[in-house]
Amino acid sequence: MTRRQLLSVAGALCASRLAAWATPPGTLMTESQLLARRRAFEAARRMAAAGWKIRDGLLHATLGAGAEKAVGVHLLAGVQYLFLVAWRPFGAEMGFQLLDDEGQQVAASFAGEESRLLGILHTPTASQRGFLHCQLPTLSPTGDAALLYVYR
Repeated sequence: MTRRQLLSVAGALCASRLAAWATPPGTLMTESQLLARRRAFEAARRMAAAGWKIRDGLLHATLGAGAEKAVGVHLLAGVQYLFLVAWRPFGAEMGFQLLDDEGQQVAASFAGEESRLLGILHTPTASQRGFLHCQLPTLSPTGDAALLYVYR
């Protein structure tokens, strides 16, 4: 077995264990949730190669039309964060932003080069609590979202 094949097998085993870790005990992720998570994780792994650390498991959820989700995060001063959200199906448009304690927008999202991936790059000047806000428009189909971040 070549080194590349061995690393591929090891990566598949780690990914399956991470997927099991990120879901509550006794529940299984749907195929669509797994595909969304894989999309976000692939982008994060590319950043990890450049020295970023990955934090997985923030959100794996099914969002209906008009649904909103907010996830609380602690932001440390001087640490650079890149929040990534991926979703399925392809036709859904998602809103994604970082809010402060009062609900004011701290940072807006940008679209990645690849479809179905949004990111927020933020470096706080002071430690603070924030909220990552995801929202599907009312006319969007129901979709699955996966949210994670990398930091350095």
